[in-house]
Amino acid sequence: MTRTRPDVTFLAPRAASARLSRRALLAGFGVVGLGALSACGKTTKMAASPPTDGELESKLNLYSWGDYDAPEIIDAFKSKFDVLVQVDSYGSNEELAAKLSTSRGTSGYDVVVPTGSNVPQMLEHDLLQELDLSLIPNFEHIDDNFKNQYFDPENTYTVCKAWGTTGFVYNTKKIDRDLTSWQDFVDTAQKEAAGTTALLEDPWEVAAIALAAMGVSLNTEDEGELDEARKIIVDQLAPNIKAYIGNAATGMIQGSFTLLHAFNGDARQGLTAVKDPESW
Repeated sequence: MTRTRPDVTFLAPRAASARLSRRALLAGFGVVGLGALSACGKTTKMAASPPTDGELESKLNLYSWGDYDAPEIIDAFKSKFDVLVQVDSYGSNEELAAKLSTSRGTSGYDVVVPTGSNVPQMLEHDLLQELDLSLIPNFEHIDDNFKNQYFDPENTYTVCKAWGTTGFVYNTKKIDRDLTSWQDFVDTAQKEAAGTTALLEDPWEVAAIALAAMGVSLNTEDEGELDEARKIIVDQLAPNIKAYIGNAATGMIQGSFTLLHAFNGDARQGLTAVKDPESW
């Protein structure tokens, strides 16, 4: 019997769908300056780095999401500009912030790729240098929908690198029903997938599950709605979660999860890597 896959529903207001803001919505692509994030939220300012003159040094240090950079593009860049490119990866914005905080502005990274919504916090703590867009000629080829985002209205500090959506994947051999909404996700996490559900290691994304299941704005500031969302997360989801993960593809390959909260790119990678993609 062939399972009919439901159409994908984009869980965001129509007016916002053209102006995404995450790596699972829109990722900022910024140059790191000196600075640190304090655990208590206090700003610890460091001496500012000198502005770039546009000349590449012998090594470029990139700190990005795991598996989000094509090796062939990195190799082509290295070959064309005769520069060594060191790529380190992280699985969450929290991991990125912790690394920059611990280094107190001496991480050595030239380029980092935070989620757009995290850019204001990085600016507050003086972690980003201004970009000279005259040194980024391909900026003109970026779709206007991905310029002038709310977190950086003039693209002073960031340039869009990637975008995507957030959803979920599940093992159809273990879950014998179609899941078409976040309400279904929450329900299944408590039933068929209890103890085998994975959530993204991202507080905003987890909160969005509950808010979407409730059918309210993901940006709500209503205290009653936020309290109800908290109850869903704490009372219904948390007791049934096996792990919080940074990459759903890895979880799919491991085979120990039946329901995974996922960024679309990671889900796609998982489908191309698992032995039985028809089961997802």
